[in-house]
Amino acid sequence: LPPGFALDPPLSISADGGLPPGKFFTALFTSSDIPVDLAQTFMDLYYCSMTHGQQEDLLLHYVPGAVKSLSLGGAHSFCKSRQEILVQLNSLQGSLWDVSGVVAQEGFMNSVVLLLTGTCLPKASPQPISFCHSITLVKASDGYQIHNDAMSLLTVGR
Repeated sequence: LPPGFALDPPLSISADGGLPPGKFFTALFTSSDIPVDLAQTFMDLYYCSMTHGQQEDLLLHYVPGAVKSLSLGGAHSFCKSRQEILVQLNSLQGSLWDVSGVVAQEGFMNSVVLLLTGTCLPKASPQPISFCHSITLVKASDGYQIHNDAMSLLTVGR
């Protein structure tokens, strides 16, 4: 596992979707451009968590009421519950990610909007797949949390 990651005990999600206290994305702001600094922090945590099986910890970075979607070709899955989001995150466990494009900007009411592009090598795939990932991070008392997470794995039409 990479530095800073540990094998935590399994996350317990109650029937009502209750979770332990949330976690926040915080960044060491090295410039006057908070979205850019936050984008780097997000990429380091999110994609590393996906690769190394830390989805349960990553789930704690979503606000209550967050939504997530995943598209692959013509198939689309939209999630609103914590359990559904975790299942979707787990579906990409072990994938390798190479981010090649980053757009980070201030959004509505102190949010930060990220648009990330690159390639993904899913664990069971011999072929890399291009992806486009849109994230909205909302400001909370101790940092930022994920409110919207929409990922599209782009397939080439035949």
